[in-house]
Amino acid sequence: MINITSEESLLLQSLSVTALLGELSNNNFLNSDYFENLPFENESFKSIIKMSGLGNPASMQIMLYALLVVPKELFSKTSYNELETHFAKINQQICAMVEDDTYSTYDNEGSKEKINYLRHLRNAVAHSKCDYFDENQKCFVVFNDNHKAQQCSIKIECVKVGILLMDLQNLVLEYFKEKYKL
Repeated sequence: MINITSEESLLLQSLSVTALLGELSNNNFLNSDYFENLPFENESFKSIIKMSGLGNPASMQIMLYALLVVPKELFSKTSYNELETHFAKINQQICAMVEDDTYSTYDNEGSKEKINYLRHLRNAVAHSKCDYFDENQKCFVVFNDNHKAQQCSIKIECVKVGILLMDLQNLVLEYFKEKYKL
């Protein structure tokens, strides 16, 4: 049996819940006979889930919280630095996903290539500073991170954020595979 820390257990729950929600959405679970016949102790929750859906921007934001904010808050600085190397791999990938009107006025982030996307996405998600909208028949999200006079605005198409979520899941999974030789 593998002995994991309580922090790692929470991270595994973040990973498993986001994977479950993604798969339920991908398989149209809310329109299944199983869901239709599934008894809820409080049927109001069933109605809310049906009304709000699973694969929407709000779900995406909750998933980002689980995969970006939770790890940063859970782990000690030393342990997080080990995990951060896994997250840092996707910063360049995010750079390729962002729209042209993405910008940062933070120190040392004058060009899109120098922006610390993970930090700003994490801050925007943690503070619920995400704006969703449709433009040219596509859904976008703008992540806003502000501190004093500094501002970062990251615009990404929601479909690309879905790809980012899968990459974050895979990175967390790789962390556990490497650490525990799974």
